[in-house]
Amino acid sequence: MYLWGTWITIGHSMENKSTHFNRRVGPWLFLTLVVLLFVPCLLIAQRPGFFEMVDSYTNDFPTVTPKLLENEWSSGAVLLLDAREPSEYRVSRIPGARFIGVSLNYEKIRESTPLDTPIVVYCSVGARSQDVAIRLKAMGYTNIRNMYGGIFYWAGLGFPMEDHQGNRTIQVHGYNTEWGKWVWNATAVYE
Repeated sequence: MYLWGTWITIGHSMENKSTHFNRRVGPWLFLTLVVLLFVPCLLIAQRPGFFEMVDSYTNDFPTVTPKLLENEWSSGAVLLLDAREPSEYRVSRIPGARFIGVSLNYEKIRESTPLDTPIVVYCSVGARSQDVAIRLKAMGYTNIRNMYGGIFYWAGLGFPMEDHQGNRTIQVHGYNTEWGKWVWNATAVYE
């Protein structure tokens, strides 16, 4: 048992071996656990009110968090659609995402994408992408979700983004200064 800087070994037969092990490994194990548990909380805590703001713009449409999406995305098991403006898409996007925008002709998507394709739609925080996801569902798509918190949350967690030339970037289009205040762990830009 670890008690504020001192390891207490229970049991006499392994006392010497476990005490040696605990003195060398115990503090590193404790430090590793602190980093793994608390550093992600610090990243999220940098923007108080972010989740409340996201919740105010989204309803009960199915969502997926960036953390859960990252596993599907990295394996190529999901089609990502970016529902932002062209200027936002040029600054940064999730690698492999297709631009759909907010007001494009959705029939073009239907021509090239089967109705049972797993699809995740994202925008800056999830409001516009939810509208696009609802329209796609009305067209008959059966496996569609909205990315909770959008690319702002994705960037805040440090997941990769690319610019219009395919280069890795830490810039995110902030849409405007009122929305850009929600960007963290990335640089908000306005073109």
